[in-house]
Amino acid sequence: MITNLQNWFAKPYPRVIENKVKLAITSVVAIVCFLILVIFRPFGLHEVTQITYLAGFGICAFVPLAIYYFLLPNIFSNAFDEDHWTIRKEFLSYVCILLAISSLNYFYNSTIGKEISPQYNFFQFVFMTVAVGAFPVLIMIYLTERIAKNRNNEVAIDINSKLDKEDHVEPSSRITIVSNNKTELPYDFKQNEIIAAKSSGNYIELFLDTEKSRQSKYLIRLSMSELESQMIDNDAFLRCHKSYLINKSNVENVHGNARSCVANMHNGMQIPISRTFDRHLISK
Repeated sequence: MITNLQNWFAKPYPRVIENKVKLAITSVVAIVCFLILVIFRPFGLHEVTQITYLAGFGICAFVPLAIYYFLLPNIFSNAFDEDHWTIRKEFLSYVCILLAISSLNYFYNSTIGKEISPQYNFFQFVFMTVAVGAFPVLIMIYLTERIAKNRNNEVAIDINSKLDKEDHVEPSSRITIVSNNKTELPYDFKQNEIIAAKSSGNYIELFLDTEKSRQSKYLIRLSMSELESQMIDNDAFLRCHKSYLINKSNVENVHGNARSCVANMHNGMQIPISRTFDRHLISK
């Protein structure tokens, strides 16, 4: 049981990256919190007659969510990397959000609501907020993971059904890559030996098929956008992620997970395909 739970927490999870979706989630949660308090009046709030006061608890929910979605990812970009986001990170994030909301609720209730609402100590507020919110969060995460995984699996199946398994690149086809380092001669490769390229700071790592090349990797001083512009007229190469460019003819197959889809290359590399990218272009 514990092992299964650990495995589930380690699964990929689709972190929200679209600003309009972030704003929608933040607003809806705040509104729902307000409506629950107005309609059901839990925790002794049936004695409260001021609707505007109850709206303040909605604001207490809005602020931590807004900070989490819009501020923290810009400050701690590595910690919020969508390519490494898991169910565990999503769940712990929401636990922290619930704690932040309960802290704001306690402060709001014990100051502005001192003469308006029943009073509870800090730990009671934490218990009430987490008790009400933790289970729905788990259910939401579970359903989101299942729906996202099924959707991406369907996309992967569709891509695989259209994926051209034959290598139509002529053995004599070659491609030249010019480095930003003026002291280096241009790199000349057979087109079909290039597997993929990965951004690495001011450099790109170019991965080659060892069955067709004497070297498995080259480090070239070049940005990913500059490499992409050098290959813009070559249909075999495709930018599928902010950090990756792939050779479509060396894609073995594609599989899906909750986060997105992953291209399995001939050399065993697994390359993420961004959700913002038209994934069907891999099979074209």
